[in-house]
Amino acid sequence: MNDNRITWKPESGVIDSSYGRLIIYAEGFVRGFVDEMIKTGGPGLTLKLMKDMCASVNIDIPENGEFHWDDFEALLDKTIGPFDTVENLPGGFEKWDGSSRRLVFENSIPGKLWPLAMIRALMESAEMSLSERGARSIIGHASWRAGRRFGETLGAALGWDSRKKVYESVESIMSVYFRNLGWGHLKVKVDEAHDLVAFIIKHAYEVEARGKGSQLIIARNQLEGVGDYLSSLEKLTSKSKEYSLEDRDDTRVVMIKLHKLGDDVDMDSEPWKELVGA
Repeated sequence: MNDNRITWKPESGVIDSSYGRLIIYAEGFVRGFVDEMIKTGGPGLTLKLMKDMCASVNIDIPENGEFHWDDFEALLDKTIGPFDTVENLPGGFEKWDGSSRRLVFENSIPGKLWPLAMIRALMESAEMSLSERGARSIIGHASWRAGRRFGETLGAALGWDSRKKVYESVESIMSVYFRNLGWGHLKVKVDEAHDLVAFIIKHAYEVEARGKGSQLIIARNQLEGVGDYLSSLEKLTSKSKEYSLEDRDDTRVVMIKLHKLGDDVDMDSEPWKELVGA
């Protein structure tokens, strides 16, 4: 492919490229999905997943000999990039020169670029092999753990030790992460009186990958993991629910409610519509 290009679009939180839309995951994130899946589907599932993911972006894998995950990653490293043209590179990636799909965010978080088509293929292939419910459960749990770790890492770096400190900075921090990683355009709204946090996501990559009627799996569970970390700061617990907005089919809302353990919480009765302006 000639003149490989990559463009960050900050207004939408989309990373566009010669390979279609790209997203950035922390190194090892996708491998974590696969490791969990083969516990149920067996080691042979790995090859099927790799083949389906490569087919989604017209990459051929060797027919002869063994082909393992490390071989798969090495093949992608040689195929996705280098990028001849890099446009609107955001802050945090200053040391990246486009020569590789590997990059480091904020000089501390190693990540990799993944074509969205590959993530779609991974999810669809897993659902065919393990059942839709089984695949979603595995992907969701792995995403939740990643979100919890993300919250802990971010909290330690920012000195988050109370809800108040989180409420003061969560929007500015999280929106930048979403935008720069290509996950979509995020707004965060907080209702401190009700301990409600609304994550409003436009152009969510999972919606683009799976269709307008689809629900978030990875992003919602990641945010639930973050919410679990936030609630632990003051020995609370959290509950979450995803909503669609009737007049905005490209938007998803993940509501997180922090509350005392044992409280009876009805998410639909919370003033979430007033908070998001629905």
